[in-house]
Amino acid sequence: LPDDRLDALLRQRWGKLEKEASEELRLTLVRFYRSRPYEGAILGLFDAAEDPSEEVRVAALQALSQAMALRTPEVRRTGARVLANRLKHEKSPRALEIVYTLAAGGVYC
Repeated sequence: LPDDRLDALLRQRWGKLEKEASEELRLTLVRFYRSRPYEGAILGLFDAAEDPSEEVRVAALQALSQAMALRTPEVRRTGARVLANRLKHEKSPRALEIVYTLAAGGVYC
């Protein structure tokens, strides 16, 4: 689908994928989101930024740091919430470094 509908459908299933899908499949979804210029893809990357897998979180945060999608009010609200949550709970030094950069840049919050 050439618009936000596919991203919305995938986001609805992220919770199930997080529990049942392999880390590699979730990383593939992050790469897919990274290639899409839609708000839903950015929101999907924020979902992935809270994945239990450090690799998935780091990949999602890296994609967010390079994303060119529009920063709508919903994206900014979601970004602020997710980044605050990652600052509070993140244990991975690699992920924290990216979270600090994103938070300091003010793009998503």
